[in-house]
Order: sequence, then C-alpha cells, then structure tokens
Amino acid sequence: MLLPMTWNQRDHRITAAASLLVLISATLRAEDFSTASLAMVSPTITPMLLNAHAGVDVEVPADVEGQDAEFQKTTYRASLQGQVWHDNHQELVLTASYTRAHSDTTALFPDSGLGLPNDLYDLRVGAMYRYVLKDGTVYGFSGSVGNSSPTQVNSDNLSQSVTLFTRQQSRGSDCWLFFLSYSSDRAVLNYVPFPGFAYFWNPSPKLHVIAGLPILAAIWTPSDLVRSELFLSGFGSAHAGINDSPFRRAKYFKLSAAFDWGGDVFKREDDSDHNDHIIFRSIRYTAGAMLGKGQNRFVRIYGGYATNRQIIEGRDIFDNSDHIDIRSGAVFGAAASYGF
Repeated sequence: MLLPMTWNQRDHRITAAASLLVLISATLRAEDFSTASLAMVSPTITPMLLNAHAGVDVEVPADVEGQDAEFQKTTYRASLQGQVWHDNHQELVLTASYTRAHSDTTALFPDSGLGLPNDLYDLRVGAMYRYVLKDGTVYGFSGSVGNSSPTQVNSDNLSQSVTLFTRQQSRGSDCWLFFLSYSSDRAVLNYVPFPGFAYFWNPSPKLHVIAGLPILAAIWTPSDLVRSELFLSGFGSAHAGINDSPFRRAKYFKLSAAFDWGGDVFKREDDSDHNDHIIFRSIRYTAGAMLGKGQNRFVRIYGGYATNRQIIEGRDIFDNSDHIDIRSGAVFGAAASYGF
C-alpha cells in the first residue's frame, strides 16, 4: 500500500506513522477508512504514481454446526491506488478495489431459511483530497462507493462511506487527528455518523503509538530486523503480529506470525431488506513468509487456523440472531503488492 510519504532517514518518525496507517488500512479494509484516507496524517505532499495489490485467501472445507452441511470459501482481492493530481499543497488520490467471496455450501440461515449466495461481491471506487498548510496542518476528505453486483448498478446495491478529517500539529513529530465518518458497510455502527480523534505519539525512534476513539495501535521495532504491531478497533477488529528477518544479509526475507479478529462485510445482490448485511467473523492464527522491500513491494504466503467462525445476516454484529456457525479449520493464502 503506497502512502504519500518521504521514505528517508530524516523522516524516520513520519515513516513509522505511515507504517501504522498501513497496518490500520489492512485491518479496516471494509470499514470507514480506505487505504487512501489513511494517508491523511502525512504533513507533506509527495509525488507517487500507482500501487497495485492482489491476493487470494482459502478456507478449507469444514463442517457447519447443527446442519448436515460443509462450508468452504475462497476470497479474491485486487486493488489500485494512484495520485492523479498534486501540487505543493494539495493532492487527489483515486482508488478502486474488487473483492469476491466464493462459497461452496448448502448451509441455511436458520431464521430466514435462505442459503448463502455462492458469490458475494464488493466492487468499490473511492477518492481522497488533502490540503496541507506550511505548519503541518491538514484538511481533507475521503469517500467511497461500493456495489454488490457485478452486472447491475442501482441504489439498492450501493454502499457508501465518507470521512472528513483534519490533522493538527502537536509537539515535534506528534500530531492530533480529528474526523467525522459515516459508513453503510461497517460491522458495527452502520448508518451512524461517528466523530473520532486520535493522538499520534512518537516517544522514541523505536516506538510509535496511535491512541484515540475508536482505535489503539502501536508499532515497536527493537531492531532493524524485528517489528511487532498491535491494533484494536471499536469497529469490530483486532490485530497483533510480529515480523522477523532471520538473516541479517537478506533483510528482504521475513517470517511472520499474527492474531486477527474480524472479517468481511457484504450485501446480497437481490436482498429485499437492503439494510441487512452478510458479515463473516472469525479469529485467526497465522504464520507466513514474505519476500520484498518496504510496504508496497512484496510477495507473501501464509497459512494457519481459523476458529470462532460465524456468518451473520443482519444490520451489524450485534443483530446476530440469524447466523451460521462454522467449525474451526485451516486457512492459507498469498498476496502481492507493487508500487510504480
């Protein structure tokens, strides 16, 4: 994921903040914050061209609790992000993403008696605009529109998210971020304009923290070979992980381990109640290996175990009376990213 940031030693602390935002954007991919909008804290405008990302995630067949059925899912993702215009104080970034969840199951939602669609889509376009003042103050907005159908576009299939934000400089490289966000495809607080804030604190070159409402995040890099990260979101997701380069002369090769709680949010293409969503939830333990340089040029493979798996059809994760429970099982996948 490419952020408009200066990647040099002088901007070390700003770069670490950008790394935090990469982590957050990965965790909140389907919620308020798009990849582009999470570049909002950078106090500089830096030219960039295009970043492309693609990945596939496979959940192997597992039994459905209380039903004579199995469940298997493969999720395909692709995205593009590019800066289409900029000058010394302004920039406009456009994004596009494709997500397809292909499920193979005969399981039924017990209350409605409906089955899970074989294919669920989220086709999304978005934009972010920022205006940066000389003192590091930033004003901007980001937004996206998603469509749940690959063949038709109408108001019933659309989902929207909008965020207004401002960055206010504090001491040194620290800053405050204030925002107001609205989304119709969150796992929590759908259709509710939500005000929030966060303080970006850099106590040392090795520790960087974001604390506020509704997020808490931190990255600790005890050495140039090891990085650990933590992220908690009030919108219904969490992540903890560690990356290690075991060979000092081959820093481009990394091993990783992670804990993740969360999932994707979709709409039915032909749902009569278009305020309802299909929400995938799970806890995952994964380990993997990566070849690459930086956050935007890499190839990664991983495998692990998913538990506490649930598929909810409702307005959010608290409207969960109609749900399907999936037994624990193995997961694996691969991803690649390249910035031009």
